[in-house]
Amino acid sequence: NINPEKVHVIYNAVDTDFFSPNDTGIEEVSSGLFFLVPRRLVPKNGVHIAIDAMKYVKAPVQLWIAGDGEERKNLERLVSTLGLEEKVKFLGFVDSKEMVSLMNQTKGIIIPSIPVSGVIEASSISALEGMSVGKPIIASNIGGLQEIIKDKETGLLFEPGNSKQLAELM
Repeated sequence: NINPEKVHVIYNAVDTDFFSPNDTGIEEVSSGLFFLVPRRLVPKNGVHIAIDAMKYVKAPVQLWIAGDGEERKNLERLVSTLGLEEKVKFLGFVDSKEMVSLMNQTKGIIIPSIPVSGVIEASSISALEGMSVGKPIIASNIGGLQEIIKDKETGLLFEPGNSKQLAELM
C-alpha cells in the first residue's frame, strides 16, 4: 500500500571517469586478441560456460579470466580436460587500475551467468564497467543483465548455459 510516487529505483552505476575508453597511455598486456571474463569464480557466474565455448571458437583468440574464487581449481581442470591450455588464461585477482587497462584492450567482455540453486544474477558491475569503456558485452539473457543490455544494440545476449551460442557470438 505504498504510493508509487514515493518509490524511486536507483540503478547500479560505475565511475565513468575511471572506467572510460582509453587508447593511449595504457600498458600493453597482450599482442593478440582476447575476450575478458571479469568474474568471481563461483558457480552462478558461469565461467565454465565461457571456457566450454572456447572449444567451438576457431578464430585465433584467447579467453582471459580475471578473478578468483572457490571454483578456480575445477575451472583449471576443465581447461586441461578440454585441451585449452593455449587458449584460456587465468589472471587471478586484478585490481581496478589493471582491470581498466584489460577492458580497454579486450575484444569484448563476457558475462556468462547461470541460475544456481535459485540464485539469478541481479546485475553485473563488470558488465557496466565494460559498457563504460565502450567494449561489446556478451552476456547471458538472465536477470538484470537482460534489463541493462538491449540485444544487438547495446550488447549481445545468449541463452544461459548455451556455450555453443556464446561461441557463435564471440
